[in-house]
Amino acid sequence: MADGIQINTGTGPIVAAELIGTAALQRVKLVLGNVDTDSGDVSVSNMLPITGTGLTIASIATGTVNVVNVISASNVTVASVATGTMNVVNVLSASGVTVASVATGTMNVVNTVTVTAANVTVASVATGTMNVVNVLSASNVTVASVATGTFSMSGTSNVAVVSTYVPVTIGNGNFTVTNSGTAVQISVASVACSYVVLVGNSTNTGSLWVGGSTVTVGNGLPLLALQTQRLDINNLNKVYVNADANGESGTYVYVV
Repeated sequence: MADGIQINTGTGPIVAAELIGTAALQRVKLVLGNVDTDSGDVSVSNMLPITGTGLTIASIATGTVNVVNVISASNVTVASVATGTMNVVNVLSASGVTVASVATGTMNVVNTVTVTAANVTVASVATGTMNVVNVLSASNVTVASVATGTFSMSGTSNVAVVSTYVPVTIGNGNFTVTNSGTAVQISVASVACSYVVLVGNSTNTGSLWVGGSTVTVGNGLPLLALQTQRLDINNLNKVYVNADANGESGTYVYVV
């Protein structure tokens, strides 16, 4: 027999339909919920849950990328937005979630709430604003750099901020430990910095010892001739050096 069911017109309830050719195709709505449960129609505010692996939302040149209500997903990648806004909202119980860069605009990561998330990465925003809100109880969450603009975090737990600042100035200097056993500052003047890299001069016969104001010979970070050491510190005058022998010296480079 032919496909389709004939309905007597003019009687009974009205059924939503769309006429295709000579046949009326019934229109239906998706409803969420388990058996005998109505959790509401699928809509913009009540989206269809998706479980998947290797989901990729590719880049757009200008506009908005929205990732909303992704539940129980694995390896979800949201690629770059050249200009515009990227919103990642309500990504629950996800693993391996990567939100890539926004060249200019705003990146919002909101309500990534889970006790089982791992390796969640929010990449760089070149210019604009990055908001990371209510990322709770996640592990290995990395928020990468914002070159210029505003970075804000609210209600987060176990989050590592890789960088929110790109250094713009570089400086250098030198130091000498005149008397072994007496620590000296590499800079008596207050000089703000992001980090400093020290190197022992090639003429040194023993070790330099790097630390704070109480650093002593044998009780600090040893630095031999031509060895380098980076220290993340906000001022050069907080770094002291001692030495095995009189007259040992070194140089340093710092960025602001």
